[in-house]
Amino acid sequence: MKLFPLESADKLGLDIVLDRLKTHFRGEATARSQHDFLNPGSHEAVRAELGYVDELQQCLRFDDPIQFLDFPDIQEFLARVLPEGAVLDALELRSIARVLQLAERIGTYFGRRKEKYPLISAELINLVVPSSPADTILGAIEDTGEIRDSASPELNRIRRELVSARGSVRAAAMKALVRASSDGFAADDQPTIRAGRVVIPVRAEAKRKVAGFVHDASATGQTVYIEPEAALHGNNRVRELELEEVREIFLIRERLSSAVRLVLPHTREIRQRLTLFDFRLAKATLGNEMSAIVPKVGNEGVIQIQDGFNPALVLHFNNEGKKRKVIPFSVELGKEHDVLIISGPNAGGKSITMKGIGLITAMVAMGMPVPVDDRSRVDVFDALYSDIGDEQSLSDDLSTFTSHLKNLSSILDSATDRSLVLIDEAGTGTDPEAGGALARAVLEQLLMSGVRTVVTTHFGPLKVFAHETERVANGSMVFDQSELRPTYEFVFGLPGSSYATEISQRAGMPDSVLTRAHELMDGGHASAEALIAELMERNNSLAQSLEETDRVRSELSLQRNTLASRLSSIEEEKQGIREKALEQADAIVRGANRAIERTIREIKESGADKEKTKSARDRLKRTGETLTNESKRTEKKKATRKKRRVEKTTGSSPIGLGDQVRMENATTVGEVLELEGKDALVAFGSMQMRSPIARLVKVGGKAKQQVSVKQSLSASGGLTAHDVRTRLDIRGKRVEEAYSEVVPFVDRGMAAGLSRMEVVHGKGTGALRQILHEILGSMDGVKGFEEAPLSEGGAGVTIIHFD
Repeated sequence: MKLFPLESADKLGLDIVLDRLKTHFRGEATARSQHDFLNPGSHEAVRAELGYVDELQQCLRFDDPIQFLDFPDIQEFLARVLPEGAVLDALELRSIARVLQLAERIGTYFGRRKEKYPLISAELINLVVPSSPADTILGAIEDTGEIRDSASPELNRIRRELVSARGSVRAAAMKALVRASSDGFAADDQPTIRAGRVVIPVRAEAKRKVAGFVHDASATGQTVYIEPEAALHGNNRVRELELEEVREIFLIRERLSSAVRLVLPHTREIRQRLTLFDFRLAKATLGNEMSAIVPKVGNEGVIQIQDGFNPALVLHFNNEGKKRKVIPFSVELGKEHDVLIISGPNAGGKSITMKGIGLITAMVAMGMPVPVDDRSRVDVFDALYSDIGDEQSLSDDLSTFTSHLKNLSSILDSATDRSLVLIDEAGTGTDPEAGGALARAVLEQLLMSGVRTVVTTHFGPLKVFAHETERVANGSMVFDQSELRPTYEFVFGLPGSSYATEISQRAGMPDSVLTRAHELMDGGHASAEALIAELMERNNSLAQSLEETDRVRSELSLQRNTLASRLSSIEEEKQGIREKALEQADAIVRGANRAIERTIREIKESGADKEKTKSARDRLKRTGETLTNESKRTEKKKATRKKRRVEKTTGSSPIGLGDQVRMENATTVGEVLELEGKDALVAFGSMQMRSPIARLVKVGGKAKQQVSVKQSLSASGGLTAHDVRTRLDIRGKRVEEAYSEVVPFVDRGMAAGLSRMEVVHGKGTGALRQILHEILGSMDGVKGFEEAPLSEGGAGVTIIHFD
């Protein structure tokens, strides 16, 4: 995407985003390649790039950590090793090996996750180099660049001999030093090294009394360093072995350089792919940091931002550690409107909103996720033109107004229906009437060319122009008149007042000045400002009413589910009591049968003996009396329960249609809608349930009817698909919080006639997923639900289907 003028990137806040992006780079070459990577090109290329980044976002959120470490830029090393016979130094070879090893690790990671991340896996499929020299190089060279003894058998032999030779020559030198010390010639008690040879320190005046060769003297001249004759052969051997070591190390480096040369084309490609992967991973990391997503992307010049946040503002507050809340905005361009005119008070957020639209559009064109709701769509534009801020130029002798005119002239010459234009404070810097007329003429020209345009202004005529002209829309920033401060909330479709008097009053302007200013103000202008303020106040009131309606609906849904759960528990208890009663009755019958059988058996065995027969009959009589008493106690308990139910049911009067009742052991009050036999149909808010009358408690008679008129949610009188979100994120919520959000979310989706919605709950312990599925399973109108495909979140997302 082309940006004009060049400094518009900084004015939009793109510099803040890119500076933060750089902090997530792992490769030395990534920052230098950033400019190439930030311009994918066509909308197909942008969509593909966003697909890669989206997969990486999901991977960072839900999968195992990606072990992607810092890596050097090896481009220069690869160029130097290209000529046959070229030899790299040890650290350069190790840098190349580190890159090859990292590529193999990343390729293996995503090779095992082809189904989850098909785009990234296909991009990294060739990162594993056949016959890679990485392990050989890393096995031969230390982190410090030293060649290991194990790099070759010959080097190992040379170094073992070096250790032995150095020990021998040091022992010979030490022996000569002890002798010189006993003669009083030594200047120190330890041998040292000079010019790579072991020497002993001797006082200058005694240098001719010690047999050997003088190699050096101290700075004061009082000490000379002599190589003893006994150490001469040993020093020569050490020097020979050191030269052999140098030659062998060179041969090792030459051999490793040749191995790199064999895989040079593949290594170049790996460097490029790793750098691109690093850039995409940084974009995904930044996106998750901002809670950003990949929106829908098209090629028709459409911008539909739902609950969008200015990315620069989000990063600024995060960086400063501020807990200030960034206010979201929703806006539409390219469908019904091509030009949006934003008005409202100074410091109310007009420019921030306009810049947020431009910045989100620019970031999408660069293949970056943006902080918007998943219902959003941001198409790819060829160019973004802006006229923002004070462009006064002392060097060119241009005034602020003249600078604006030059920018606008360039925009009118270059902008097409594939461009987005941002104009801040249109018409300012000159006579208000002439400036307003000029601004309108510019907007009319841009409108005729089909250019998507966003303008901020205080001029009333431009607000009227938006109201009266097809494909031009008003927008405004909300001002809290009770607190005399801006709320930074954006309202689409309504013009805004500048609230100059109110803000002046807050700033401490004298009342006499404010009164006189009001008197001088044009009557029509004053009336228009008052009308706009009234409209804004009504809009705020309607928004609050809608929010309260949603809250009440959520509470009623919670009560409905609580009652349903309680009813289920009662039914289970009832079934348990019934089963227990049957078991007791069966036990009584079995006991009676056993008593009778025992009596008959005793009578038969006694041969009808009178005494035994009388005794058996007495036991049978006692058993009968016991069973009779048990039956009476059961009947008495049953009669008592029935009496209590009758008392609860009748109270002071029987339950009738329209009476206010509640369930036993409950507090929620409902209204009786129907009476049928021993059952009643009761409405508890929006939920209806049938219950035995015996389990209802009358708390009052018929309620007085109330009639209220509510603002419809849309022109058609109900919710539409554009009014509701299709995706809800409940990660990190407690079960109670998730419940209170899911029910109204699903209710709104059903009311809007949606066929499909999504809830993001993450994987975690599975508690949120379980409670979500329990809620969905109990809701009428939910056709079914299922785990999302891997490309859409897998087990961390549930897709809901409606009838």
